[in-house]
Amino acid sequence: MPAKVLLRSGWQTVNIGDVAHSPGTLRAFQHAAPDAELVFWPRVLGEREREMFRRHFPDVQVVDGALDEAGRPDTAELAHAWDTADVLVHGSGPGPVCRADLRAWQRESERPSGFFGITVDPWEAPEPATLDEQAVMIDTLPESYLGAERDVFDHSAFMYCRDSLSARFLRRQNVASPVLGFGPDATLVHDRHDEDAASDVSAAYGLREGDFLCVLPRLRFTPYHRIPEKGVAARPENWRRDAVNALHTEADMLPLRSAITAWVRDGGGQVLICPEMIHEVEVGERYLAHGYPPDVQRHVHHLDRYWELTEAAAVYARAAGVLSAECHSPLLAAVCGTPALYVRQPTDTIKGQMYPDLGLPMVELERDGTPAILSWLRELCERPDDLRVDTVRAQLRARSVIEEMARTVLATV
Repeated sequence: MPAKVLLRSGWQTVNIGDVAHSPGTLRAFQHAAPDAELVFWPRVLGEREREMFRRHFPDVQVVDGALDEAGRPDTAELAHAWDTADVLVHGSGPGPVCRADLRAWQRESERPSGFFGITVDPWEAPEPATLDEQAVMIDTLPESYLGAERDVFDHSAFMYCRDSLSARFLRRQNVASPVLGFGPDATLVHDRHDEDAASDVSAAYGLREGDFLCVLPRLRFTPYHRIPEKGVAARPENWRRDAVNALHTEADMLPLRSAITAWVRDGGGQVLICPEMIHEVEVGERYLAHGYPPDVQRHVHHLDRYWELTEAAAVYARAAGVLSAECHSPLLAAVCGTPALYVRQPTDTIKGQMYPDLGLPMVELERDGTPAILSWLRELCERPDDLRVDTVRAQLRARSVIEEMARTVLATV
């Protein structure tokens, strides 16, 4: 009898990277076991994203609801999925977002559960450092360092970390899960595109396929308290992060601006400034869209709205390359074989380690800076086919690993 998988995912809709985790995980299980019954239990799902799932995953049931104080589903549809599923899978993401749900499952059921490609950052507050420096710090931590997540991890039938630093940290903490290791972010299996929407974007900005560069900005800290859709109240830590952003944003954008100028002047192509997160529409407008010499400015275009995942993925597929300070758009580009560079800021989490793990390019903003970004850009101009081949190979390796992860999960049933 086919296994029934309950996927707990869908962390937020203000970030197309977080949206992509869920369809990516579903595609991994569809590839690994076409006869498996898949049920998607989102934490957050807007109407736009709900329509995307109806269109691209008509055979996947979406169930709404939460667990009450006793750890039981508060809707009939979720209760049925909860009681009949063979395994509970926590989708890819920034951490054990819904650890309480897995804890409730583990408390009342002997059926397996676990994590499908997450980051487990050791630090309660981000610790500015390169990934090499993060590795040094992780190796100094005592075995008793891991906090409240330990019991959930210990009782997980599978514990896949989307970066090797997270796996290294958990191994050093002696987490008892029988399956503990590297498992790429499921975004690398997301393959649903909206070609009509991409054609509209191309027509609106005069973008020629294979001849434009997508550039994505990022603040050092995401200002969730300034995103109305999140409903987050500002606290002193938010204000501290605002201050850090104010200090660094101008300087952080300079390497991207230099790359834009070089791409236009040396490659003769167009540029599309676009967002991965909803607030980055304004960031791109303020810091990247204007202020170039006339010969450059006329080739720089700014997408003035937050877009939908399948639209963005289809545009990335048509681009010559993607240059991103955000972490997931380069993964979406890799699925299409489009060369991409991730520019890691020192305040980002250890999730960036997934890039060297996968053999995909990454630069540390403060350590490597403009020279490294321009070096990658020259390669993109001079040998685009080689970069595309390297990207396709890395993505195919990742896809193979992710599908094997899905088969391992199903074997626990």
